[in-house]
Amino acid sequence: MISVYTVNKNTEIEWIRQCAEAVAEQKFRKFDYVFLDYGSENVEQIYYMLMDILEDVDFKFVSIDQKHDFSFIDAIRTAISNCSFKYVLRADADDFMHRDCLKHLIMHSLGNSVIYPDYYVINEENIYIEVKMHNKFLPAHALIEKRVYNKVNYKNGQKFRDGTSLEVALEKHPEFKVKHVEERLFFYRKHNNSLTSNKKEVAKADKEINR
Repeated sequence: MISVYTVNKNTEIEWIRQCAEAVAEQKFRKFDYVFLDYGSENVEQIYYMLMDILEDVDFKFVSIDQKHDFSFIDAIRTAISNCSFKYVLRADADDFMHRDCLKHLIMHSLGNSVIYPDYYVINEENIYIEVKMHNKFLPAHALIEKRVYNKVNYKNGQKFRDGTSLEVALEKHPEFKVKHVEERLFFYRKHNNSLTSNKKEVAKADKEINR
């Protein structure tokens, strides 16, 4: 029913562990999991760790060699192509889900193509740094019908900001219904190595996507 996927390049190993353990502990069990690594230096360590954590999960590991120079967007598109089910959910390697995340989101899937929750914000040490509700759409940990991605037009050379591209597609295609679930169902980690940490690059990319 749901394909969960993670794309990763050189994320802290302990954060990957927390992400994978949260996937493995989901109360809703009708899902498979695709983990795509696109150039980590410790890819073998990651693989064997995941095999141990995910022994009870329908799990696929995809490794892309560094020489292919994959971007984050390339990795997302490849991971989704390996997803089996109608709905996909991206579990970022530096974040982790509440064990009820899939269960609560799938309950709202009838008639909706995108279902996204609120979230907690934590730092590198798993300490809460924001306790307010966050109701802005994020593609991470949103349940999204695969057919939505058929309408997403990534720009030539686009390396990140998939959320902005999704928002543009959803604005152009109102047939895809979007629902916000007012429950905090995952933990978003703020850190200096995040793709969104450079505000100038984020603004430049968003401007190009919205052009």
